[in-house]
Amino acid sequence: MIRDSVTEALQGEKVVRRRTKLEIVRGGEKSEIYALITASRLTFEEKPQVLLVVEDISEIAELRRMIPICSFSHELRDEGEAWSRVEVYFKEHWTLISPMVYARNAMSLK
Repeated sequence: MIRDSVTEALQGEKVVRRRTKLEIVRGGEKSEIYALITASRLTFEEKPQVLLVVEDISEIAELRRMIPICSFSHELRDEGEAWSRVEVYFKEHWTLISPMVYARNAMSLK
């Protein structure tokens, strides 16, 4: 996946971005991460080069599995298969309030 992204970036003038699963080996132990591979062509000292960025997006991938989000409308599906806007979903399912917001709005929140 990385080699293909670099090759494609060198051949064209566009930025190449791909999501993939990578196997990481550390100290003989293997683990898997979800990664976003970004390859962008550039010229350095009149030679074509590629800037390669590998981002660990495992937490985002896990969130996408936990909270189903529509790719087009960005609405969320709840347990009852109903779709709602992000703000409505979180207002109904999450009750986290930062200390600063609570302090400013304590009277109206009760």
